[in-house]
Amino acid sequence: MLMAWTTGPSKRNTVADASKLESIWRYATIVSALVAAVVGIEQYRRGVSQSVRELEWRQAEMARTLINAMINDEGWQALTMLDWEEGRNYEIAPGTRVRILPREVPEALEASLRTKGRQRTETQRFITDRFDRFLFLVSQLQTAVRSGLVRKDDVKFPLNWYIEKRLCGHKKLLLEYIAENSAAESRQFFESLDAWQRCP
Repeated sequence: MLMAWTTGPSKRNTVADASKLESIWRYATIVSALVAAVVGIEQYRRGVSQSVRELEWRQAEMARTLINAMINDEGWQALTMLDWEEGRNYEIAPGTRVRILPREVPEALEASLRTKGRQRTETQRFITDRFDRFLFLVSQLQTAVRSGLVRKDDVKFPLNWYIEKRLCGHKKLLLEYIAENSAAESRQFFESLDAWQRCP
């Protein structure tokens, strides 16, 4: 008598259970990989965000350093000459102090642009020397902004204030002077400021 070989229900269930376990294991592995990827991406984002904040802090610190250096430079006198109606005293040569009034500043800039006419005074040469130095410092700010060393928003004060309160009335003259005596970066920096754009 031949015995028929049959697969009973328990053998089929065992194979089906093993298949189910294998499928669950695969899905669990995929879900674990997805969770790990999401966690990794979030950590990367946090790291990038932290790096961006650190970069912005360093840029702000560098901007403060540049502005402080500008204010302490002799070129800053170009702006302080415009501050007080009664003028300020400046040492224009060793042992020679003169009072410079704000109205003398545009006269000195105009005199430097003249090709003919009266010889410039020592005071006018002093004023234009200070403006040359100031415009050089402004061009350095523009270079720092363009290179990403600093952000424009971090270096626009106090220049925005001086433009609005002291330089707006002389915008055309200053543009002529910059065209003749300064780098294009000076003009570019001024043109990037809101106060300059609002000047007539």
